[in-house]
Amino acid sequence: MLKRTFFIVFICFVCATLVPAQSSAGIEVRFSETYELANVILALTPYGISDPWEVQKGTPYYEDVMSQFKFMQGHPLLEKANYSREKWEDYLSFRTDAFAFEIDEKGKIVRRLPFFANNGHKPFDDNLALIQDFYEKSKFHEFYQQHLPYFQGIAGRYKDYFMVEEMQEFLTEEFGASQEKGDYLIICSPLVNRMNCHRKISQNTTADFPSLALSLILPDKGAPVDQEQRAVDIHLLFTELNHGYVNPVSDQYAKLLRKSFHYKKWDTGSGYKQDCFNEYMTWAVYDLFTLKYFPQYADQVNRDWHFQNNSRGFNASGMFGRKLQALYARRAPGQHIKDLYSELLNWTKNIQTDLKMPVLVQDTLVVSRQKINAPVTIQFTEIMQKMPVLDCVLFKVVNGQRERLDVLALEAGKTLNIQDKALIVNLPELPNEPGLYGLSFNLQGRKYELAAANGAAAPTPTRAYIRVL
Repeated sequence: MLKRTFFIVFICFVCATLVPAQSSAGIEVRFSETYELANVILALTPYGISDPWEVQKGTPYYEDVMSQFKFMQGHPLLEKANYSREKWEDYLSFRTDAFAFEIDEKGKIVRRLPFFANNGHKPFDDNLALIQDFYEKSKFHEFYQQHLPYFQGIAGRYKDYFMVEEMQEFLTEEFGASQEKGDYLIICSPLVNRMNCHRKISQNTTADFPSLALSLILPDKGAPVDQEQRAVDIHLLFTELNHGYVNPVSDQYAKLLRKSFHYKKWDTGSGYKQDCFNEYMTWAVYDLFTLKYFPQYADQVNRDWHFQNNSRGFNASGMFGRKLQALYARRAPGQHIKDLYSELLNWTKNIQTDLKMPVLVQDTLVVSRQKINAPVTIQFTEIMQKMPVLDCVLFKVVNGQRERLDVLALEAGKTLNIQDKALIVNLPELPNEPGLYGLSFNLQGRKYELAAANGAAAPTPTRAYIRVL
């Protein structure tokens, strides 16, 4: 079962409010008063309150923030900083650029680094007067000081939980030394729940701004670590950190990459464009890391993240990951991941011509009560991949909400027949009454991926509705 997890660390250079950095093999985990201020402001906006993913809710820290600053909800800054999902660049810039500021000895918020997360967007600078006013009237400094022990506890546990040293050792062995020189910082807040980013914040400093694992945000109870959840949680640090290793090797194959990987064939709206290959590669390398350190859980954890990546626009994430696993498993003695690029790119060149995502031709089928137990035919736009078993969720729609009825393991030749572009499914007996039912494929927790014969996965999730009249 996949849980969202992000690696976030706050970097703080303010003498009076500095959380001592926790360093591991050149990586420092820090907290910053201005970065936390930005996250508190965003959490208080109408968008921060209503959006289910942007802010990490449901924790004691979140409840404390909402309680402490409730009296500030009428402040004009909250309307100005109410950026919404469509204005994600302003949202991310407001949050991330805050790290470029500090509180001086007079209590004024001043810029100390010429760093901007997104070119052409500087919302923190543009609203600095209102931010200063909010900072003073909310008595934010007192709140931050009161929570320093909590932040210090998170920073102290971070590097061990996220296996920072193991990550670096693995990536160095497979790719050589990271090309990102100088300081490497992890900037955190317990409020960040979406949009991790990896930025060069100065000539000699690189920083990640990720989410935190829920187990770190919650009070430490000294309980044994849930290793399956840990395998899930480490992905966001790993898939940011390894760009410093993956991207330089990809650059060495730039000419072959242009010929062998046409991103428009592999991308259904991720927005990564030319960086699409590196994102595919990043997640495929994560698969290999989890297989090494979490073999008991890796198969399902990796599949669930590939389902998630599919929803982001990487329509062949699972297939790409499985191919790298196969190449790695039969690598020659002394070979590493960096030595497999040519063979991997030869494969992408050969299959990408027909790499099209299969989508439903009709998402709602109508069945009469007289034929309620007859096979249901679900049509797709592409020839579908045949498999011995395909699992899915059977649900009923009640008052506009999906209610799970069962998890079905459809078996070829029994309850499942795949003929070219069609899935012919024998459903269990449904109630003999009008209603809207459905099947969900490619959801987290499923053991099999519904995909086209060309290898591209069906959208995450794919839901075929069945209306009984």
